[in-house]
Amino acid sequence: MKNDATGEMLAFTTEVCRKYEQVKTIAEGAEASWKQNLEMAATAKYPGEKEMYDQQAADDLARYTAAKEWLKLVDGAVAKVREKKARLVLKQNCLADATMKSILIDKKAGIYMSRSTATRYKKRGLTELAVHLASVQDGLEKAEKKIHENEP
Repeated sequence: MKNDATGEMLAFTTEVCRKYEQVKTIAEGAEASWKQNLEMAATAKYPGEKEMYDQQAADDLARYTAAKEWLKLVDGAVAKVREKKARLVLKQNCLADATMKSILIDKKAGIYMSRSTATRYKKRGLTELAVHLASVQDGLEKAEKKIHENEP
């Protein structure tokens, strides 16, 4: 595996980080809609109505499954980052959208990472994450197409 991340790889990585919260929201919404449509199908009086709710539930399930697969691929790539503090910064800043001043190191003691230290670990983490995401880029793109193909 190549350890040097190109500018294109880093751009893709920042794009993935930017989309992470959006995909997570889509997954949550699709799951709720899927369950609601299953309930509506169970209480439907007419066969056409039941069929409509079943179809909507199937579309929502496909979108939910694709979104969960996308999230799983990104989480797996983040888990492969070797440095623990770099993983911590990636999870909190890039994926959970926390500010650089609020990177929590120890929850019980309430210890936060300084902004400069967090920035240093973020650069290291993004470089390594770019290499890991390159290996799953096709899977991410396929999952993203499935997510958007089943949107209402």
